[in-house]
Amino acid sequence: MGALWYIMPVDVEWRSGWGPDRPRRALIPRRAPCSNTGCRGGQRLAQKGRVSSTDRRNLLDAFALMGRGQFHRARASFEKQIRSQKSSDPATLLGLAAASILDGDPGSAVANTRLAWAAVSDDLFELVTVAAYYTRSGRHDEALFALMRARAMASDNGDDAALIQVCRFLRVLGESREALKAAREAVEITPDNPNSHSALGDTLYDMCNYPDALASYQTALDLDSQHRAAHIGAGKCFGEMEKWDEALSCFEKACSIDKRSPAVNTGLAVALFRLGRREESAKAAKRAFSRVGNDPSCAHDLSQLYLNDLDMPAKAVPLLTIDLVNNPHSPEHLNQLVTAITRSDDGLENARALAALAHVNMELAMAVTDAAHLASSDSHRAAQQSARLVGIAQAAPDGPVYQLKIALERASPPIWRRVVVPGDLSLCFLHSVIQSVMEWDGDHMHVFRISGLDVGDLEYAEGEWDLIDEFDVTVADAAMASKGKFRYIYDFGDNWMHYITVEKTFPRQDGVTYPVCTGGRRACPLDDCGGIHGYYSFLEALADPDSEEHDRAVEWFGKDFDPEAFDVDAADAALDWIRKAPCRIPQDT
Repeated sequence: MGALWYIMPVDVEWRSGWGPDRPRRALIPRRAPCSNTGCRGGQRLAQKGRVSSTDRRNLLDAFALMGRGQFHRARASFEKQIRSQKSSDPATLLGLAAASILDGDPGSAVANTRLAWAAVSDDLFELVTVAAYYTRSGRHDEALFALMRARAMASDNGDDAALIQVCRFLRVLGESREALKAAREAVEITPDNPNSHSALGDTLYDMCNYPDALASYQTALDLDSQHRAAHIGAGKCFGEMEKWDEALSCFEKACSIDKRSPAVNTGLAVALFRLGRREESAKAAKRAFSRVGNDPSCAHDLSQLYLNDLDMPAKAVPLLTIDLVNNPHSPEHLNQLVTAITRSDDGLENARALAALAHVNMELAMAVTDAAHLASSDSHRAAQQSARLVGIAQAAPDGPVYQLKIALERASPPIWRRVVVPGDLSLCFLHSVIQSVMEWDGDHMHVFRISGLDVGDLEYAEGEWDLIDEFDVTVADAAMASKGKFRYIYDFGDNWMHYITVEKTFPRQDGVTYPVCTGGRRACPLDDCGGIHGYYSFLEALADPDSEEHDRAVEWFGKDFDPEAFDVDAADAALDWIRKAPCRIPQDT
């Protein structure tokens, strides 16, 4: 029984000068051949000399397994063969496709059939079409396979236009090194083609090699002074190098060629904003916004300008929607759209953007809607929690200082330190004070727990953890909210709990630079020793030469480790770097 086929359109955008302007259609198997047909056809392909004699025997064994109805074993055997091949053999891919569909995985069957077809195809256009399909579908390996074959064919045929297209798709995949090879091959084939040099510049720009990218763009402009894309690329390079006057000059030259181009006006808007010409920047951004549909590739840069610089999130929403449609598998793009929606106060624009997204991809629109709703709820809850803590105490640079006792919980005999810190010291710096005087390594996460609220580094605020930014909370805030008693937890594995008590406050002393350490008792445990109970077990082993753990304890702590030792001068000296830190640490003279 033969295969059933149907036609599936492949959506791909082409630039002028390469390929037709309409989508092509590719054949995709709806159903793989039955086991006997697949087995006989696979055996014939396996005998054509595309694989080594050893691989051929393994391949025939895999087809035999499929002929006996052992589809799962056959599939595993084909997959093992592909992993061992430098380049995937068409017969192996077809065998894997047949075994996959008979094993109940039609998705893999379609993918491997396409790859097998691409491996034997001599149609360059069809290869790039297949690559475009997989690129837009987020299937990196399949797209790369087709593009590498297309690049080899285009190079053999001396087709520089095809190489430029292959380079473009490789850049989309993030395969910059392979894109660079394709661009250089295009330049070698037609060194007098400005498009080849511009493509090389684009690839070098992606690789952050801005000087060489500029050189390639300049070569393109030497060949064609009206090459708009080269002017834009050069302007972006100058921008990355913080040379905004030169960047603006490039974008103005591009504007003289095509003043209606969204990419040109986006570049102008960014450069003008960086040069402090905000009103002109907003006007250029408006021109780009009105025509962004003609060039969706500039939607990302324009959205970042509106969202982060011009502070116009409502304008960023439709642009980020376009960006997400073009990058549907990118969490970063989804999160940026959610951020813009939650910051925007234009509910109508948000609704329009989500409706447009739903028309293209309903599942993606639902994901954005759910994430935006959750973010709004989290933002409201976080604001309520922060209001209970942030700024509740008046803490001036010349205000009182706080004497804190920091005691390691469950330590017996006690292990503690006494420090004096400014009231306006942020908890971010108090964390550094504790790490320094306790001699922790600082390699683990931490959190302050203040009256039921968690305060810490937002870098670690993942999932549903409602964490208040420790930069925003001062020692005075924490003292007032907790009535002078709160906790600091370090290393959530060993769970080192520190009990912090505000012993007293008093005016700053002349000639004293804070923070300072004024006292303490006993050495602090070492990181990663297993918590307070693990520490005491190590001490017992260290004191007992007959213990099975003695050698390990000596290796870990050193034979001269003294748990009773504490040097207040050394502890205070460890705070020198904090006393010298600018801005956040008030300095008394």
